[in-house]
Amino acid sequence: MAEDKRRPHHRAVDRIAALLGAATTEPRGLTLTELARSIDAPLSSVQKLAYGLVASGFLDERDGRYTVGPLSAVLERRSGRTAIADFSRSRLAELHERTGAAALLVVRIGDDAVNIESVGLTDAAAFVDTTRWRYPLPATAGGRVLLAYMPERPRREWAAENLREDPERTMILLDELDTIRRTGIAVGPSGTLRPDLESVAVPLVRDGEVVAAVALTRSRVGARIPLGALKDALSAAVSGPLP
Repeated sequence: MAEDKRRPHHRAVDRIAALLGAATTEPRGLTLTELARSIDAPLSSVQKLAYGLVASGFLDERDGRYTVGPLSAVLERRSGRTAIADFSRSRLAELHERTGAAALLVVRIGDDAVNIESVGLTDAAAFVDTTRWRYPLPATAGGRVLLAYMPERPRREWAAENLREDPERTMILLDELDTIRRTGIAVGPSGTLRPDLESVAVPLVRDGEVVAAVALTRSRVGARIPLGALKDALSAAVSGPLP
């Protein structure tokens, strides 16, 4: 696996990324005013960026509402990096049907975990996932798996940057990440955002590289299937042949 060196953020690039992310939160698209509000940026700046993104194909504009444009899909297909897409929605649906738990496909973008596909979320969880599309890596089981499989140096740099004011929490998290790498699975409370949920998550590996995490999450109350059965179902689905 190539060394994952941490790079500094660039304000303009971060703002563009935030705009593209915001455009995914509403199927009908967002107006310029809504885009500006969602990323807490001046309307004039957002207007210029949005016009440029439409011109380049990253955004699409119809009747004053902006949605994700076709260029992202074109770039992914032309690059040949479709390893994430090969874990299909139908396989997530099968996991949900077998276990009753919500099934999610999670990727890492910078220091955040992003659910790019899900089946079986409750209405409340789906609302949160739509309106808040990025989560801190430690906040979800899938995010912790992705953090665990970062190369050692950037992983420890991440901990130093994000948890420096809480050494005890840092040590607890690093110990958990060691356990995830040793066992190949994250098991337990979903995370700080939803302590009422429990989750299992495993890495999705393609060509020797962790490209995503697959997670099952459910309420900690009234579960009809033992947590161990969720682990077995998830491990079998991820390691099995592609549909």
